[in-house]
Amino acid sequence: MKLDYHKLLILKEIYRQGSVSKAALELDLSQASVSYTLEQLRDAFEDPLFVKLCRGIVPTVFLSRRMDQIQRFLADMESLPRKKEFSPHDYSGQATILANVTELLPSIQAFSTEFRRQVPNARLRLLELGSRDKLLESFDSLRPHFAITAHLRT
Repeated sequence: MKLDYHKLLILKEIYRQGSVSKAALELDLSQASVSYTLEQLRDAFEDPLFVKLCRGIVPTVFLSRRMDQIQRFLADMESLPRKKEFSPHDYSGQATILANVTELLPSIQAFSTEFRRQVPNARLRLLELGSRDKLLESFDSLRPHFAITAHLRT
């Protein structure tokens, strides 16, 4: 089993709480999933990690000696810069759309109005799609973000 951030985070919480049940409650996880993760960590470290006492659990010597290192690792991971959540309102690039503009003019106008409302800083580029038979070829050469085509109902 590979160690990962989430498993070590669970280990840290069990260590902090001195209880699997309290750690599960704090992490909003089921007790069973926290217990299962603890079993995986015990296998990975080849150590029981905690021993049961009458009022809960206490870390083994092995875990006690490594907990500072684990906590530093988790702190380092938490301090890594995170990718900013995407917001269409903040996007200022170009959006390229292939469409049969003349056939779909009312739909394209409505789409364009809504797009500009939701993504006000973007540049909208509409390109004529032409034949749907050439759709894949057009995607390869023009690199649009998406295409709008007519669908005839039968």
